[in-house]
Amino acid sequence: MTLIDLIPVGVAITRSRLCELTGMTDRQVRKEIHNLRRDYCILNMQDGTGYYRPTEEDRGQVEAFLKQESSRAKSIFWSQKGAKQWLRERTGEQ
Repeated sequence: MTLIDLIPVGVAITRSRLCELTGMTDRQVRKEIHNLRRDYCILNMQDGTGYYRPTEEDRGQVEAFLKQESSRAKSIFWSQKGAKQWLRERTGEQ
């Protein structure tokens, strides 16, 4: 049984429970979920309820998840701006 088989459809499971069931560390579970998301729609809405795969009725949750993740990606991009500027200013310094 793989991790994707343990992530239910329509009902959330916590990451700590996934760790218990798999024997993996929290970091390993997070990494595996990250990798699985390339092929599967796995949601978590940052409300602490855990991870789940959506049902047909969860379209709004999938849209909310995409919005949440897009916002996070933009925030990360913009937080790099100062560091990039710092490096540009020092290009060619000896």
